[in-house]
Amino acid sequence: AMASRRDPPPMGVVVSKLLDLVRESPRTPDDVAAWLEDPNHPWRNGFAGALATHVYTTVGGEQKTAVQALKQAAHVFCEPGEDGVERFIYKPPFACKDKSSLAAVIAEARSGVSLNTLVETVRATYPDVAKDVNALVASHRIFAVDDDRGGKRDKILFPAVDRGAVSAAFEDTQLRQQYRAITVPDRGKVLDTLQGTSFKLPDDTYRRKKNMLLRAEAQGDAQAKPKRRRGRPQARTNTHIK
Repeated sequence: AMASRRDPPPMGVVVSKLLDLVRESPRTPDDVAAWLEDPNHPWRNGFAGALATHVYTTVGGEQKTAVQALKQAAHVFCEPGEDGVERFIYKPPFACKDKSSLAAVIAEARSGVSLNTLVETVRATYPDVAKDVNALVASHRIFAVDDDRGGKRDKILFPAVDRGAVSAAFEDTQLRQQYRAITVPDRGKVLDTLQGTSFKLPDDTYRRKKNMLLRAEAQGDAQAKPKRRRGRPQARTNTHIK
């Protein structure tokens, strides 16, 4: 059934908005509740009730409010301040706010930094992050490797210290995954199977290797055939007779 204009927004939408709110500055639970009770947010789809007390049923059947879900959100902590009042605080995994700190974050990441994750994480406090990434790539301080392994187009960012080594390691990982995904059918030949994949050999190379294999198989079959046993030579006693 389609949701009516007065149905509350899905919990995921509400929590996403709360994350943006907390990213801007720490908020007390009362601040969050007051913000959720404000009926003037255009993304509410005309819902008239208070989202601070609205109860959602999760996929697992658990019931919780958006505030409870915010407490369990990644990188969100509820900590007491100097005045003793607890506040929701967002602690991003990437502590960067300008081009210099961005380059430092990428330099410290041994396995690279996902551009999608980076932009999603710091967009509220660092809106120019994508532009600065492009500037660092253009100045050769970092480089990006295309990544679509998760089914979504992304780029992995690396410091431009040893691009050759990083690129080789990254490409080798992808090649290993592709190679392991190849299935050789029963009684099939590995060389023939590879010809139907991205590991296909040039035609002349394939024919040469195929002929080598056929010759090796023929030699193996010949060696496997039982040999006729020669009889034991008899000692001649009449050697003077020719």
